[in-house]
Amino acid sequence: MDHLPSTLYAIQTYELAVDEDRSRLEDIEQALAHDPAVASAQSTLETSQKDLHAAEADVQNLELEIAGLTEKIQEVDTLLYSGEIKSPKELQERQDEVDSLRRRLATLEETLATAKQVREERRDAHRQAEADLAEAKTNRDTSSRSMLAERKELEARIQSNLKHRKAIVKAVPDKMLKMYRTMRKRKNGQAVAKLEGATCTACKIEQPSSAIQQILQDDEIVTCVGCGRILTSR
Repeated sequence: MDHLPSTLYAIQTYELAVDEDRSRLEDIEQALAHDPAVASAQSTLETSQKDLHAAEADVQNLELEIAGLTEKIQEVDTLLYSGEIKSPKELQERQDEVDSLRRRLATLEETLATAKQVREERRDAHRQAEADLAEAKTNRDTSSRSMLAERKELEARIQSNLKHRKAIVKAVPDKMLKMYRTMRKRKNGQAVAKLEGATCTACKIEQPSSAIQQILQDDEIVTCVGCGRILTSR
């Protein structure tokens, strides 16, 4: 490849392809290291598990309180009908006590019914969270296999492009190569632009006829009057 501008353009083409593939490789490495769908599903499962444990504790505490209250009511009832209490006043006090205990028991039983309903809802939510996590992990594993295959292809393509670049970069004088690299850094990776007709494809500025003639015929470096990039017609 003897034409210097077109050689630089070919080098740039390989380098841009390598840059793009390396960027994709970084994305793949991040995705393989952390899957947001799995992390989200895992967090949801942990939250649902805590909620379920809290609901189960509520039911258990209410059942214990109801059991204790029921036992207390039975004790007072037994005392009321045992004939041991002779005083009418004390009998009335005991009756009032057992009535109060029964009202409290009725309230607790209603609360328990609601708590059991909440527990069932949270069990359902926990089962769903487990299923969602399993699905997320399956999707991750499928995606991982695909990404691992893509990573292998990208690595091979990068090596191939670097090999092609190495083969032609030898034809570029060190001074020109240094200028190209400096310009590539300043021009967002694109130091060389194609000339289509009389127009620079990078900035769309029309070039003077003298520059066009030089670009078409010579092996000299000609830069765009608009963006300053090296121009090539090949």
